[in-house]
Amino acid sequence: MLLPIRITLSVIVGFFLGSLVNLLIAGAGPSIIPLPPGSDTTNLENLRESIGNYQARHFIFPLLAHALGTLAGSAVAARFAGPGLLTAAVIVGVLFLAGGIAMDYLVKGPTWYRITDLTLCYLPMTLIACGLEYNGRRRKTRRGR
Repeated sequence: MLLPIRITLSVIVGFFLGSLVNLLIAGAGPSIIPLPPGSDTTNLENLRESIGNYQARHFIFPLLAHALGTLAGSAVAARFAGPGLLTAAVIVGVLFLAGGIAMDYLVKGPTWYRITDLTLCYLPMTLIACGLEYNGRRRKTRRGR
């Protein structure tokens, strides 16, 4: 298969699966750590109004969702991209970062959360996924000798 097609398909599958992981973790959060009374996350305006009532513990699952969704998506993209593993993983990571920037701009959460989210949840997770895949390939090559 041509490398650009393989990378493109890897990015699509990685972004889809990473988004699914993100959605599942973010959806599970309020059932584990209940939101403050009166919080409504059904639309953007309601979320903006209620986010001021959130405590630090209410941001644990969004951070986990963003980090693990990016990690999973980048790992899948890197796994299936073949020799273009870095390219595919970074594209997925940048797509998730763009989504994170957009949401941070729209929702306007606390500054500490925005800094943590944008600096730790996207590109570092992408680099970890690349490292894991690269090291996994090196181990397989060594065993094959």
